[in-house]
Amino acid sequence: RVDFTFLEEFFSEQVAKGYTAQERKAVLTHFLRMFQLHFQTTPSAPQTLLVSALQLLILPMLSDALEKPVMAREVVDETAVGTIVRELLDPSEGISNAFDEPLRIELLQLATLLIRKMPQELVNHRKELIKFGWNHLKREDTSSKQWAFINVCHFLDAYQAPEKIILQVFVALLRTCQPEARNLVRGALDILTPALPRRLPQSDHRYPIWIRYTKKILVEEGHSMPHLIHIWQLLVRHSSLFYNSRAEFVPHMVNSLSKLGLPQNSPPENRRLALDLAGLVIQWAKQAKTSAAVEGPFDPDARAPEEGAAGEELGRAGGSGSALAPSDDAGGGEGGE
Repeated sequence: RVDFTFLEEFFSEQVAKGYTAQERKAVLTHFLRMFQLHFQTTPSAPQTLLVSALQLLILPMLSDALEKPVMAREVVDETAVGTIVRELLDPSEGISNAFDEPLRIELLQLATLLIRKMPQELVNHRKELIKFGWNHLKREDTSSKQWAFINVCHFLDAYQAPEKIILQVFVALLRTCQPEARNLVRGALDILTPALPRRLPQSDHRYPIWIRYTKKILVEEGHSMPHLIHIWQLLVRHSSLFYNSRAEFVPHMVNSLSKLGLPQNSPPENRRLALDLAGLVIQWAKQAKTSAAVEGPFDPDARAPEEGAAGEELGRAGGSGSALAPSDDAGGGEGGE
């Protein structure tokens, strides 16, 4: 067996980082021509070469080039962008149906890279880009579907889209917690969640719709430990975005501590999450107290309802060591629409 590690190193170091703009453009142009010829002449032939070229050569090369504005404009000019969109991302149905799963994943990564690094240059191709990502979201193949979440979330971060689509993607991500897809789903949520206050602004309702749907799914799926962990990890990672709606979540956070941290067979990850939730409840309470002190004299008896209840319940749990019972009104409040 021949060791081709040296060739991978040549691609990743010499070609991806050392080639001039003209050389990189020549490599990209040759690849695009090779891609078109493959599906025009031998569409049923193995696509291993195309997948390897994208994975080892094109994606690393473009990732480096797009970090350099002058080189980026020269390597991926308007003509190259048009060819990529037309031939790779939005080909005829017969060609797109011939794409194997590994090739679809590489193309999703290529589209995501372009959306992240050159959104302005792709403005005129938004329709084709969202169509490409959305079609993969509807596929049953787990791998390409999870990469499609990453792709679509970058699209929604970069461009305005109908609120219905944004909410559909967010809700689908909240409901997806399979172990094999966890890292990609977490990455997609970390892209989309910070964009939600811009893309789904608050209306006349007390809380934005994405907050209400987060609460709704928490109540509906809270009996499932994977779903519970999935949603609480999101809140911990983006605690500042949920601060103004903490009244919707603090009682449920406190009630979840016993499920996460007290069972003897609870894994370390769950125990750590329980500590993070307890710390977040305290952090939010201190933040509210500080805000109240800035706005006026602090009255210790005028605590926010959820902070007072959370503090008392945390105190009882710490003093008695008993498990916290689930809340009887888990389905109440602003559950959703």
